[in-house]
Amino acid sequence: MLEQEAGITDRAVQSAKRSVDVTTAQYKQGTADYLQVIRADHRAADEKSAIDLKTRRMSASVLLIERWVAAGIPPSSPPLRTWREVG
Repeated sequence: MLEQEAGITDRAVQSAKRSVDVTTAQYKQGTADYLQVIRADHRAADEKSAIDLKTRRMSASVLLIERWVAAGIPPSSPPLRTWREVG
């Protein structure tokens, strides 16, 4: 499952990069304005930011599970209640 997701995100990043390359080439040929280049670049940056965020979330989840295991709490334990649920 993670391999599929990694493949999907890799394709999304490659697609965003191609979009920037194509738009930049169009700008150099005079068939696109600079605003289109900026928009394509922003979309590519947004895609990369979303992937970076997902990576950080997964890393945080792994770290949390590692700490649970180190504390003797098995990962199959029921989730802890949040302060909103307690209050």
